[in-house]
Amino acid sequence: MKSLVKLLTLAAVIAVVAALLRRRPAPPSASPTAPPTPAAPKAAAPEPQMPTMPKMPTVPRPDPAPEPAAEAEAAWAEPTAAGGCPDGYPVKAKASSKIFHVPGGVLYDKTGPDRCYASPAAAEADGYRQSLR
Repeated sequence: MKSLVKLLTLAAVIAVVAALLRRRPAPPSASPTAPPTPAAPKAAAPEPQMPTMPKMPTVPRPDPAPEPAAEAEAAWAEPTAAGGCPDGYPVKAKASSKIFHVPGGVLYDKTGPDRCYASPAAAEADGYRQSLR
């Protein structure tokens, strides 16, 4: 009896698999009635063309600005070994605070400069601001 149940179960499984295989359509190239068809090449899409800009007339560039004089390049000087500013550069500037001190200011005598400038305008042009005291 057990072997008969096993045999019937196996036959049922085979019948289900066969039914599923019959329902699945065959691929078109495997069909015995239709000859295989070559795939038609797709027409390539035309490349998009960028519009061309008309040539602009060449405008001559102005001559570059003349080089500043050597005196203008030396807007600041290194402090002296004694910790003061050299002659002609009385404005004391501190690089850490970006503040400069002018002669007569409250903290002028106490300030040890990192740079010395010829004028307050030169120090401001270099990114420093004047002390509030």
